[in-house]
Amino acid sequence: MTITTPPYGRDTSATSRVHYGKVVSGGTLLAEACYRRLISERSALEDDLTYGFALANKLGASMTLDDRESLAPELAAELKKDERIDDVTVSIIETQTEGASVALDIEIEGIGKEGEEFGLALRAKDAKVELLHLWGE
Repeated sequence: MTITTPPYGRDTSATSRVHYGKVVSGGTLLAEACYRRLISERSALEDDLTYGFALANKLGASMTLDDRESLAPELAAELKKDERIDDVTVSIIETQTEGASVALDIEIEGIGKEGEEFGLALRAKDAKVELLHLWGE
């Protein structure tokens, strides 16, 4: 019998909170890592001061059209800092919600260095980021 280890190992599932007893690997591990990177403050990791994007801090009424147009490339560049990720595509759709509020629906699809596919969907609104869906193979 041969025991194989996924290229990036396994880890306890953790998105907005730790899911004790749920272990993830492969594309799901990468998708969760992307989500945590995007919601974490810059310099959140002691050994990597470039880690973190703090997406919620970039939202709100002060966000200009130029800010919204540059957001997808900024998100992609941030996620590509992870050496496990080979390619990532970010698309953003603005949707009108209650009143004059605008929500950004963010879809991210990527491929890991070992060919794993992953994706996540986020809704960013009123300086809050909600994880809608996450998947990985």
